[in-house]
Amino acid sequence: MTSSPSPASAAGITPPLKILCLHGMHQCGEIFSQRIGALRKKLRKFAEFAFVDAPYEMALEEEQDVPMRRWYSSRPIPAFEWAEILTLLEKQEKANGPFDGLLGFSQGAGVAGLICRNNEALKVFPSLSFALLSGGYVASLEGEKPPKKEEKNSINNSAGLNSLHIIGLRDPVITPTQSKSLFAAFQDFYPRARSEVYEHKGGHVFPVNSVGIRRITAFLENIQPRKPKENLKPMASSEPGERVEGKMSEEVIEELESIEMIYPGVAKVVSKGASSIVRLTCTSGSETSPLPCILTVTLPNGYPDSKAPEIEIEPPSNNASSAELKSTLKAVIEGGGYPAEGGGIWEEMKEQTLDDPEEPDEEKEREIIRQMTRVASTWSPPKMGGGKTWNPEDIGKPKGGRWEIVVGLVGKPSAGKSTFFNALTDPKDEKLAAKIGAFPFTTIEPNIGIGYFSARCPSKAFFGKEFQSANPHGFDSKGNRLVPIKIKDVAGLVPGAYQGRGRGNAFLNDLLDADVLIHIVDNSGLTDRQGNKVLTESSTSRKKAKGKGRNIENTESSTKDNPPSKGIGDPSGDIEWVREELHRWIFNNVWAKFEKVRRNPHKITNLFTGYHCTPYVVFRALLRCGLAQKDLASVLPTWGRKDVHHLVAHFLQIRFPILLALNKADSSGAEKRANKVRKSHPGETIMEMCARGEWQMRKSIRKNQLSPLPRGATEPLSGSDAKKIGDKYKDCFQRLGGSGVHAVINAVIQMKPPTLIYPVSSLDTCMSLNSPPRRPNAEDEQSEQKTADSKTIYRAGVMKDCVVMRNGSTVEDVYTALKRPPLLLLEGDYVRAEYRVIPTLQSPQMGCVSAVLKKMEVLDNKRSVIRIMTNKKSCWQHAMRVRHH
Repeated sequence: MTSSPSPASAAGITPPLKILCLHGMHQCGEIFSQRIGALRKKLRKFAEFAFVDAPYEMALEEEQDVPMRRWYSSRPIPAFEWAEILTLLEKQEKANGPFDGLLGFSQGAGVAGLICRNNEALKVFPSLSFALLSGGYVASLEGEKPPKKEEKNSINNSAGLNSLHIIGLRDPVITPTQSKSLFAAFQDFYPRARSEVYEHKGGHVFPVNSVGIRRITAFLENIQPRKPKENLKPMASSEPGERVEGKMSEEVIEELESIEMIYPGVAKVVSKGASSIVRLTCTSGSETSPLPCILTVTLPNGYPDSKAPEIEIEPPSNNASSAELKSTLKAVIEGGGYPAEGGGIWEEMKEQTLDDPEEPDEEKEREIIRQMTRVASTWSPPKMGGGKTWNPEDIGKPKGGRWEIVVGLVGKPSAGKSTFFNALTDPKDEKLAAKIGAFPFTTIEPNIGIGYFSARCPSKAFFGKEFQSANPHGFDSKGNRLVPIKIKDVAGLVPGAYQGRGRGNAFLNDLLDADVLIHIVDNSGLTDRQGNKVLTESSTSRKKAKGKGRNIENTESSTKDNPPSKGIGDPSGDIEWVREELHRWIFNNVWAKFEKVRRNPHKITNLFTGYHCTPYVVFRALLRCGLAQKDLASVLPTWGRKDVHHLVAHFLQIRFPILLALNKADSSGAEKRANKVRKSHPGETIMEMCARGEWQMRKSIRKNQLSPLPRGATEPLSGSDAKKIGDKYKDCFQRLGGSGVHAVINAVIQMKPPTLIYPVSSLDTCMSLNSPPRRPNAEDEQSEQKTADSKTIYRAGVMKDCVVMRNGSTVEDVYTALKRPPLLLLEGDYVRAEYRVIPTLQSPQMGCVSAVLKKMEVLDNKRSVIRIMTNKKSCWQHAMRVRHH
């Protein structure tokens, strides 16, 4: 498969051409930009497109939220309308020009064609050198006289103005004959210019299929700006003394020849062109069974002035260790007698083979991980004067879009993950609940369910505290709406999982789609790292445990006054080794490939793509390490293991924020152990909870043994309910103000908060958009309305829909989410968006104010109630689309 040269290189200019686009009748600039979106995307490195709205509004049609526009009302064009058109376009030329070309469709093509054939209008666009006209026709001015022969092309006689006329052979609006008349007019007005015709089989459309885009690209490749601007400089070929691309220096060629001579039969230079390859082949193993070991050095184009060579060691089939491979290559290289002062290529080979790899001390490595984890968890942005925020450089923007948040549950076996999962998802049938057992690895395959977090609904700010929106998912104990999220309970983690113990990497890879993590910590102090219960709550039982020969470490110090040491139920010890497992899971993968980053530092982001993140996340982590993008090339090659540990610790904090949920808060001494954890882990988000109590309560409510209680209830149980649930849970609930389960999920969401958007059809009433017809669930009945025939049920009401979006999402991202499955709440082309200002105690009157939003404007929770206006195609446009497509 071959690829054609880029248009930019063919044109030989930079930056790209500037094109002013004129839409057709019954359109606007925004809709036309969407119609030719494929063309804009394909030519984004070649051309910049500017869109303008025609000066006159049309009458609002059915199924339109915003009136469309036209350039003029009748033909020939009245003089006053023509003057307004030129005034509008002159403003665009001054604001966004100078423009190199015009692109017009239908009525816009008629206007563009008239501009190109009117000497007075051409003065508005002094740099104009081409026109792209689709569905165009010959437009004329009221009272216009044909130009005299000597006046034709008086301005552009020397250079001319090239044009491409796009004609739809099935166009029922502008016939092919009309478009060909415009082509003939250009030939008459610009006899020395290049006028071309492209005919397609479609109707009254701008062709943006692959054939059409290739044809337009081919036309633009040959365009030269009429008056090159100062910022449009020809691409330099080579400066005096500069290395010409495609050639190696004499020094490099000479060294390549020397390598072949010094290592006869071993080294072979595969090529000596722009990119040379040196292949050094030696053997390992026994004399009777030699195995080839290959060192390949690829010199990039322009070496040594360009980037460093790429070096790979290909192991033999016996999977020899890295140390063995380097030992074999070392013997060959040292035995070759290469000069001590060696050339650059030899130095690269030496660095890869003769330098001993770092052999970390495990205890020191563990201490470094603990140290870097604490640095990352306690990090805060540097304080800036003058109220400025910390932003040392532009690292791009986070990727927006609809967000299906996934919360991953991690922890050692039997810590209570599955119990927490059940308490949070509250399955209607206990048969669907996750299995719970007092033994390790009760969970093998991940349990996946739907949980809910709380969010304050803007409807209360608009309509009063007692008002409840039509949320189909219900409300918590404080009247806040519940928003669904995905919960993923993975298998229990054991020490050495990153090396394959337990479910090993299978468990860790189950976390790749998680956005945030909850580490369920066994705060009872009764189980070991594998989840085995080795101690009891009474000191007597603990003393007896050792006599029965149980596998307990350091049990002599495990008394009521002396809490168990790390490794035997100590929550702090569990937190550290679980965090170490997650850290090493990432670090080992990154460090194994870090040598390539030393040679090409700008590939650092590639090492993290497997963790479902964008380069933005990696650059944020690098900035927290104090490394800006401009310093990558000079700093990354000097990094060692400790530096990479520092980076991974920050990356883990950003990509997988972890909340420490201290479970089994009903156990003896839980509060004291929790306080100790908070003291030893500053900067961490730590919360207590009793998952077993919440799950027991939810099961009792379903069996009508307890009064219904909303999620997040903070009032302690009393009376008969307290007796039914048990004094043990009652005391715990009183201390925590509830079970703590719902509080944990709310807290972890705030560690990576989403933007919640409430799309409405009216900013005054805040009525929701119409949803597709569907049968309701039992809990949705109060928020649904039936039609007159009582057959179709529509879920309608005030702020029924809440769309979870990623931070950094724009209005366009919301529009795209509303149009696509599973929402399908919008149809038609985007035209405009508005939002309703949420009132505050200081400014309650702001609740009646609305404001316009730009399409690429980033949204936040203060601008969350929005109305997106769209227009469907006119009846004749829809009919043509059905008929011809």
